[in-house]
Parts: sequence; structure tokens; C-alpha cells
Amino acid sequence: MSLDRPPFGRALRQRVEGRDLAVLAVVPCVLLAAFLLPVSTRQALAFEYADPSLLSAFASAYVHTTAAHLAVNLLGYLLVGSVTFATTLLCGYRTRLYVALFTYLTVFPFLLAGFGLLFVRQGVGLGFSGVLLALYGYLPLALSDFVTEQFHLDAERNAAPLLFFLGLGIVTVLGVWPSLSDGTVLLGSAGLVVVIALVLAWYGLAIIDEDDELRTTLSLAWRASGYAELFVVALVVFVTFPLAMFPPDIVPQRTVVDTYTHLLAYALGFTATYVASLASDALADGERAWL
Repeated sequence: MSLDRPPFGRALRQRVEGRDLAVLAVVPCVLLAAFLLPVSTRQALAFEYADPSLLSAFASAYVHTTAAHLAVNLLGYLLVGSVTFATTLLCGYRTRLYVALFTYLTVFPFLLAGFGLLFVRQGVGLGFSGVLLALYGYLPLALSDFVTEQFHLDAERNAAPLLFFLGLGIVTVLGVWPSLSDGTVLLGSAGLVVVIALVLAWYGLAIIDEDDELRTTLSLAWRASGYAELFVVALVVFVTFPLAMFPPDIVPQRTVVDTYTHLLAYALGFTATYVASLASDALADGERAWL
């Protein structure tokens, strides 16, 4: 068994085009341009839960009032966006990535703002973190595609749900950490973590059972220079990124981190893309069956 593919550097040059870098750079340019607006304008564009509007629902996702808030979201986007683009483009799924990114940037601001109105509360919402968490929700699918196609993982089950639940477990622990002193929260959170761990174990073992040459596959993948390093970097970003989006102190510097919207965006970002991917594959299989 061998991994028949071009060297990593040549594959990047072949797969990643100038338009991909331009698309990746659009978000930082928009966020920086929005930050150059007068402070009063940026504050006016914030989404007020007590007085919502369609304009603020969309614009608030791209507005930041502090340089620190902007810097965190820019750094997060550059990390998540870079590994997502690299892994997806190397697998040849440019159209899927572009459609997903366009959906996150245009539809999700309205969607997340609408879900935020389900709870009666005061205050305002602003910042790119909700859209960023939706893009983070795409990363399990990108990593799953990369492992399956670049390392020839011979398993019928898609590994994306496994990675999604791994991220959900990390997010759950970080999200409830500040309230673990409450016995009810501790018990409920422990139960949820156990359920997630069982799902991870069951799904992971199912994938292992379906690959008769898993040890050989892993050995070859580890020796795949460039590809293996990219996977490790992407996996580290996937595991550590929630630390910034779900901090232990959710009220830093008189602001409140909206962990509810963050979790919702992650779940919706993954679910929408994963279901669309399954539907697209099913349609493609149906068309081939008719040929």
C-alpha cells in the first residue's frame, strides 16, 4: 500500500490559486475597514436585543469597538481560515468551501441574531466571533476529508461527526467551567461529558473496525512529509481554538462573552455543511446510477 500523490509543496502550488488567497483576505479587509469607522457609527451598528433591526443584525457581525476584540477575532480567523482553506483545497473541494463561507458571511449574521432574540435580555451584540465559530464548525468536515483522501483511510463512516463531538466535548467543559461549583451544573455537565465520550469511543472504534489496514495507513500517513504536519497543525488549532472563544472568565473588561451564540454557531456551522455535503454526495451517486 502506498500514498500516491505529488509532493506537498507542488500540491499546494497546484491546488491553491490566487483567487483563494484573495477570498481568504476579504474578511480581514472588511473587519479592518469597519474598525476605521467612527466609534459612534460602530456603536450605532451594534445589534440591540431590545430594539433589533435587520441592518444591525448583519452589520454588527463585522463591527468591533475595541482593538483587542478585533485582534482576537482576526487572529482566530487567520488560524482557522488558513488550515480550513489548505486542507479543503488540497482535497479539491473549492466549490463546497466557497458556498459554505458565503453562507456563513451572509446568512449566519441574521440567523444568529434571530436566535439571540429567543431570550429576553438587555445589552447589545457585536463582533465577528459568531461567524468565526460557524467557520470553525466547518473544520471537522475539512479534517475528515483530508484524512480520508490524503491518507487513504479505508472506512465507510465519515469521521466528521467524530471530530464534531470531540469539539463539542471541549466546548462543553470550557463553557461550564465557571459554574462547576454548583452541584446541579456539575452533575449535568459530567453526564453530558460521559455521553460525548461514549459517542466518541463508539464512533472511533467503528471507524477502526472498518479499516483492515489502519496501522499501515497511519504509518504511511506519518511519513507523508508536509501532509502529516498540516494535519497536526490543523488538529492543534481545532483543539485549542475554543480556549479563546469560551474563556473561564466570560465577563472580561466589562464585556460579556456570548458563549450561547458561540456554541450555537459551531453546531449550526457544522450541521448545515455536513448535511449539505451528504445531500450533494447522494445526488451525485444518484446521477451516476442513472448513467
